[in-house]
Amino acid sequence: MVQTPIKPFPTLPARIIGHVKATFTAIILFSTLLLTNVVQMLSLVIWPFSRKWFRRWNRECANAWWDLSRWWTEDLYGIRIEIIGDEVPDSENAIVVCNHQCMTDIVTLWSLAKPKHRLGDMKFAVKDVLKYMPGLGWGMLFLDCLFLKRNWESDEGMIRKTFDKFSRYQIPVWLVSFSEGTRLTPKKLKATQKFAQEKGM
Repeated sequence: MVQTPIKPFPTLPARIIGHVKATFTAIILFSTLLLTNVVQMLSLVIWPFSRKWFRRWNRECANAWWDLSRWWTEDLYGIRIEIIGDEVPDSENAIVVCNHQCMTDIVTLWSLAKPKHRLGDMKFAVKDVLKYMPGLGWGMLFLDCLFLKRNWESDEGMIRKTFDKFSRYQIPVWLVSFSEGTRLTPKKLKATQKFAQEKGM
């Protein structure tokens, strides 16, 4: 189900305060993300000698930044995230399939992964072009995320190689896939349902 849009702030002063807070948050989180990229790049010194420690270094970088972002959202801004449903086992590898409706999906995933000891083990299936983006994309490169061109001929070999690497090196993983491959809108949902029906799903 597509979320209804959040209603705008009712008054001009509330809107201004909201924009100031959002700008401040964006500056803090993006600057700390770039700093995290620098720390991740230092791990390249370890890479030729130990892939295990290289991955552990970058896992801790992801743990630190994603936990900062989770803390900022939940504790500092007081946003309450309630997770209901079957219990998810601790420290277990998984493929996590989600709808992507807005950026709050990511915050919810952080809140789900943190108590399950999988925060730094999240690896996203994302558009290939993101790997060129400072901050988010560069960080994902160091985490063995799946960068997809949305073309099976181009992606199949890389997908198999990535899964083989996860298996061979026993890399802990929560592989996060937004099945629609993009944010969900009514038009995209209709196209997805039509495709599924044509495939007998």
